[in-house]
Amino acid sequence: AESQQFGLGLFAQPAAVGTTYYGSRPSADLVTALRTYGTRDLIIGAGVLLAARRRGDAGAWLIAGVAADALDITAQVLDWEHLPRDRRAGGMARRLGQRVALHP
Repeated sequence: AESQQFGLGLFAQPAAVGTTYYGSRPSADLVTALRTYGTRDLIIGAGVLLAARRRGDAGAWLIAGVAADALDITAQVLDWEHLPRDRRAGGMARRLGQRVALHP
């Protein structure tokens, strides 16, 4: 649920979320990228919920979510030096926390 909430926030208010994570208003290009990430999270979350509702296997959707988060973390590591120091770990911690919560 947290991933879907965050995805909805990224989709609906990408500039606000970007400002929180990066410390300043994001560029138009970053706003578009953040909205794209939000869309991805919403689609993956909807797939998980739909599979659960139909009593189906959500495994492929969960794997897609883990893979997407792994790529997000990789991107953050690659751009680490460009991220504000006081916000570097927050994005990674959030992503890792979501996945740990899904697999107690």
